[in-house]
Amino acid sequence: MGAVGFEPDTIVPNAVVGAIAIAVGWAVIVHRTRLNALVQRKQRSYFGARAQNMSSGRQTPFQMGLVGCVAIVIGLIAVGRAVVGVVQLFG
Repeated sequence: MGAVGFEPDTIVPNAVVGAIAIAVGWAVIVHRTRLNALVQRKQRSYFGARAQNMSSGRQTPFQMGLVGCVAIVIGLIAVGRAVVGVVQLFG
């Protein structure tokens, strides 16, 4: 076992999940206006206009962009952990 809290079996999952999180976050940022409209439209069809206004009616594309930024940060942390794991394993 290497450093405290490091497991070599987490390198590949961290790299894969991190890359997926970065890609999804980027897609959310790029398509945030359409994604916000889609969420509101789907919630309106599932729950009705009144419930949709109470839940996602106050949500804005800016907030969708923030969610995308958080996903990218999570992805960068996961990829960073994978890189640290490789360095600790072979370095």
